[in-house]
Amino acid sequence: MAKVPVRQDLLDLIFQTDSHLSNLFGHATWFVKLLFSIILIVAIVALIINITKLAMSGGNPQARSEAIRNIFIAGCCMTVLGGLGLIFTLLTVFI
Repeated sequence: MAKVPVRQDLLDLIFQTDSHLSNLFGHATWFVKLLFSIILIVAIVALIINITKLAMSGGNPQARSEAIRNIFIAGCCMTVLGGLGLIFTLLTVFI
């Protein structure tokens, strides 16, 4: 099976600093980082609110279990966001 050589001149033309595709990647990267930051801040605020609800639940087992469940959900969301952020960072480094 023959190997197809990489045309470096075409790659340079596509990813040069003043090309339209390079500008699109720059704006898309900025937008994704902004969106990621906003979602992460919301997840942290939700975690803090639910930790406060757990502290205020007192002897109410229903409120306590709901607060623990919501803390677990907020923690899972932050974990998924961390994984997606790592994948996005690796993709932007290599492109």
